[in-house]
Amino acid sequence: MNLRYLSEDRVEALKLWFDALQLRGGLEEKNPWTGSRGIGHDDRVQLRRARSVEDLERGLAANMLVTHLLRGDWKNNLAKRWFEANPLPLLMIAGVLATVREDTEDGKSLAWRAGRAFAEGNRAPMSEIRFRRLLEEQRLESFFLLVRRAVELAGGNVDVTVLADDLIAWAYEQELPASSQAPAQSMCFRWAQDYYAPDHKLNSGDLPVATEKIAEGEMVP
Repeated sequence: MNLRYLSEDRVEALKLWFDALQLRGGLEEKNPWTGSRGIGHDDRVQLRRARSVEDLERGLAANMLVTHLLRGDWKNNLAKRWFEANPLPLLMIAGVLATVREDTEDGKSLAWRAGRAFAEGNRAPMSEIRFRRLLEEQRLESFFLLVRRAVELAGGNVDVTVLADDLIAWAYEQELPASSQAPAQSMCFRWAQDYYAPDHKLNSGDLPVATEKIAEGEMVP
């Protein structure tokens, strides 16, 4: 798994946070996120109801995740220092991961799962029109909603760690001057490569039930 931002200990904190959201009653001794003052399934429900990053600011679970992501070192500590001064985009991670059904832990990006040829001859789970709209979006609030829609279209099964690292990459790259970025290393370029990858191979149990269809003239949010 080739992460660009999160270190191994931050990945562990992220995965424990995600696991805690799945627990009804929020009780499990082995998970430090749970307990009488911890988080659980009810927090996941609250996160899923959020319709904006601003909504996420008022939730315990999202703020706890941001706090723990910013502890310790990252692979890119320059980026970490930027997020310490601008933590709002990290809230997006909580709102997106709350919509994930299962952590696939396969190292694949969301774009790969939303892309073409899950089965030869079928439509992509996420249409090219919607995918291009996702890559072109530069506003945090709109990108947040588009990514959540992509998770839904991909069947809700995503590698949580890869997705979080990619969301960090997107937010950080929005703030970097164009002259300092190598286009082929950008998150959007990598997602485009993954979406159109010719080797989309999954087990039959991983396939989404249906693919997306967009009628002519339909507005893509």
